[in-house]
Amino acid sequence: MRTRYYKKGGRLLDNSIRIIPAVIDLETTGLSFIDNEILEIAIIPLDEKTLLPLQNKFTSYIIPDHPENINKKALEINKIVIDDIPQELTKSAVKEDLKKWICSLDPDKKVKLKLIGHNIISFDINFLKVWFNDRDKDNACEYDKYFFYVADDTMQWARLLKASKLINIKSCSLTNLIQYYNIPKDLPEHRAENDCLYTLEVYKKLVKSLKPSNIIKSIVIRLFNTLLIFFKIRKKE
Repeated sequence: MRTRYYKKGGRLLDNSIRIIPAVIDLETTGLSFIDNEILEIAIIPLDEKTLLPLQNKFTSYIIPDHPENINKKALEINKIVIDDIPQELTKSAVKEDLKKWICSLDPDKKVKLKLIGHNIISFDINFLKVWFNDRDKDNACEYDKYFFYVADDTMQWARLLKASKLINIKSCSLTNLIQYYNIPKDLPEHRAENDCLYTLEVYKKLVKSLKPSNIIKSIVIRLFNTLLIFFKIRKKE
C-alpha cells in the first residue's frame, strides 16, 4: 500500500506519516458521548487499492467506568453482557493496546487511520475523542496523533445520493442500505466486527454510485424519463 500525503491548512503533512483506511464500529452503553461509554470496538484496516480487509484487525470489549449510566435499551440491541467482560479490559488498558496496534501496522512509519464508518462523524468519532482526551506537553490531543482528520461517513454519502434521487430508499440506516444493495446478512447486526464488515460492503457500493460516470448516467436516465412523461401528457392534451 502506498503512502499518501495530504495538505491541511495549506501545509503538507509530514511525509513520514502513512495514512491507512480502516472501517470502524463501536457498541456503546447509550447514545450520549458525554454520559455513555464504549463497550466494544472493532477496527478493520483496508488495502487502499482493493479495499480488501488486511489480515490484522483490532477488536475488544471495554469495561465501562460508569455502569450506572448504562441505557438498558442499548444492551437489548447489542446483547452485550457486562458481567462477561474480563475485568482487565479497562478503558486505559484497551486504549494502550489500540495505540500499540495502530503503530504496529507500519513499523517504519508513523501511522494514522482514515476512518470509514456509518454515522461516525456525529457518533463514533465523538466517543473516540472523549476516550482519547489526554493531551501531551504540547497540548496536542491524542486522537489527532492516531486518527486522520478526514473520515468517510457512509450515512452522509447515502443521504447525498438520496437527496440527489440517485438511490430510492426510505432511510439511510445501515440496515436499510444492506437491504437496498442486496448484501447477504450472514452475521447478526449490532456487534462491532460484524457491522464493520457490513459497512465495508455498503461503502464499496456507495463508492461505485458516486463515480462521476454513474452519476451522469443516472441523471441522463432521469431526464429521459421526465421528458417521456412530459410528451405523454402533451400527447393526451
